[in-house]
Amino acid sequence: MERTLQSWTPEFFSKGDNPQRCKALFALAWFHAVIEERRSYIPQGWTKFYEFSFADLRSGADIITNLVSNGRQDLSGQWDFIHGLFKNAIYGGRVDNTVDMKVLESYLKRYFNSNMLSGHLSDALPSLPSSTDIRAYTQLLNQIGEDRPAFFGLPANIERSAQVIKSGQVINQLKVLVSLTSTEVFQREKWNVEIAPFLNHWKNVLQREDNVTESGKLHQIGSYQMTDMTESEQPVSSFIKLERFNALKLISHIHSGLTSLAKVLKGKAIITSDAKKLASSLLKRETPTAWLSLYEGPLDPLDYLSSVVSKAASVERWYLKVKSSDNSNALFREPIDLSDLFNPAIFLNAFRQQAARDLGLSMDNLELHCDWSDRSSDSNLTLKVRNLYIEGANLMGFLRENQQNSPTMQLVNQTCVLSWVPQKETSGGSKGKSISLPVYTSMDRDALVTYVDVPCDEGSSNQWVEAGVALFLRSRVL
Repeated sequence: MERTLQSWTPEFFSKGDNPQRCKALFALAWFHAVIEERRSYIPQGWTKFYEFSFADLRSGADIITNLVSNGRQDLSGQWDFIHGLFKNAIYGGRVDNTVDMKVLESYLKRYFNSNMLSGHLSDALPSLPSSTDIRAYTQLLNQIGEDRPAFFGLPANIERSAQVIKSGQVINQLKVLVSLTSTEVFQREKWNVEIAPFLNHWKNVLQREDNVTESGKLHQIGSYQMTDMTESEQPVSSFIKLERFNALKLISHIHSGLTSLAKVLKGKAIITSDAKKLASSLLKRETPTAWLSLYEGPLDPLDYLSSVVSKAASVERWYLKVKSSDNSNALFREPIDLSDLFNPAIFLNAFRQQAARDLGLSMDNLELHCDWSDRSSDSNLTLKVRNLYIEGANLMGFLRENQQNSPTMQLVNQTCVLSWVPQKETSGGSKGKSISLPVYTSMDRDALVTYVDVPCDEGSSNQWVEAGVALFLRSRVL
């Protein structure tokens, strides 16, 4: 913010002797500083790093200047035009994520409106002076002091989230250093020492789920085949069978690779190109790309192995439950955990297909309805989802602000009841009292599952958008 004001000469700032232009320029400088500083809190601030630059600031200043030139002195009535250009042509042209675009739109509406012209830019700031002297705005900036989360609309405990993110970055940097010291030249003793933890971990996580399958062990799947599916089979049942097949296929692939590598390390087999690639990735503490091509899980191999076995065991339990009742309705009687699945978003789509069949409607005419009161839905098909976590706020009937000492992630104690219902059945009157929040598979916010409506105070939706509030599935790392 200080650099921006210093880059503007007094002559440029006071050009036209129009206080509205000066207030709008200060609002632009503040907006630019906020969206740049928000990058320090990825992925809660922004989901990714955006290259906002001084060129964007200069283009914004030119637009404001042109709007008050040619005899026009009033910016009132120009807000939609400003919002549109900033969103679609300047700043928004760099943003390619729907959630981040909502944040940008919220900031534009907050800072560029008629309240700003009357001196009120933000609750965190004193009133703007009605002056064309840049020194008056510099003095205002000096009164503000150090940055506070309130400047960005972020929650009070955002620094705790930032510390978690930074610690993760440090760990990743250490892993890079370790990978630089690893060698791809086959050295049996060295490889035995460094790869043994992965082999032992795989053995341990498999033993934890020893008796979950019909045959007793997850990796003993040589006789498993893809179950035939009929056209009349319920979409959810078909999904579970396919999910099970792919899960067991992944388990088999990992087990075969690690078993072959173990034989090489024991001197019972010669090293192959596949074994060498697998060992190279493990020595670098990286999840092998061959595994990630089958399931995009954690990038740490130990976490990946834990996640795969935990999910595969859960999918097997889902399969046995459906098999015992000859249909998928058994799944809807008790709350489920979407983190049990490798592909929760596809499961919800299968759930949508099944609802469309039951209701005799096309899928395009259905929308996802979320009820947090645990009451039954008008639809015959409802899904109770448990073990959701929230970041950026806490949910106690309605969204509530986090305190400075609040945990980064909090378990949502309420059950989320999902149902696909005809679009006309959703209550339009309640839209202002809820906000559509993204549900991600992990804190990285790189894999979106769906959006669900969450209750909030009427008119407060922008507050939660700027706070970066989101829901997450439970981590499956053991």
